[in-house]
Amino acid sequence: INPCGLLVLALLLVSLMASQSRRFVLAIGLAYIIAFFAVRLLSGFAIFTVIQFPGISQIFTLIAAVIAIIAGIIQVADGLARKEKPLLSIPESKKGTISRYMKKASIPAGCIVGALVGLYGMACTAGIYISILGMLYKQPAVGILYLIAYNIVVIIPLLAILLLVFFGIPPEKVNAWRIEKKSMLRVLIGVVMILMGIVILIPSWQ
Repeated sequence: INPCGLLVLALLLVSLMASQSRRFVLAIGLAYIIAFFAVRLLSGFAIFTVIQFPGISQIFTLIAAVIAIIAGIIQVADGLARKEKPLLSIPESKKGTISRYMKKASIPAGCIVGALVGLYGMACTAGIYISILGMLYKQPAVGILYLIAYNIVVIIPLLAILLLVFFGIPPEKVNAWRIEKKSMLRVLIGVVMILMGIVILIPSWQ
């Protein structure tokens, strides 16, 4: 689960349901999710291509492990402290831009919001994303497949929430659930990051 993607989708649905039909809300929500998926996937491909160059892959692996562990510790600390503004989140300077496009309530605007969240929201799960790339650099073909699979898994919760709202669950209830569980989600994501960082480092210790 990407907390940033979930947050913006929930807020987007809350703002749309007040004045738009369910079909139109579904279309904008799908535009958001597709753009979010595309930007994350293209970013992953770009990083994955760079680390294939000789001499970069080994260094990147160690950097990926360190980033994953540090990001995981930060996520766990923020989750346990129940911070309203966690360190690893969409930058405050970018939230105004995202908010402006959210208010436009159109399919192109939905695409732009999804793309912006996909780009600026990378910090939310950067530790997991980078650690996956660090583990898979030795097998490019397999790595690309796993990269695609990972990003598909990330958007499944977003699609599920969009469909639940489309079929009648109030988006306010979805947002309330997000607020209630966000600290727990950050702790779980942080633990996963730490474990993945350790997994990457294990071969270096042997």
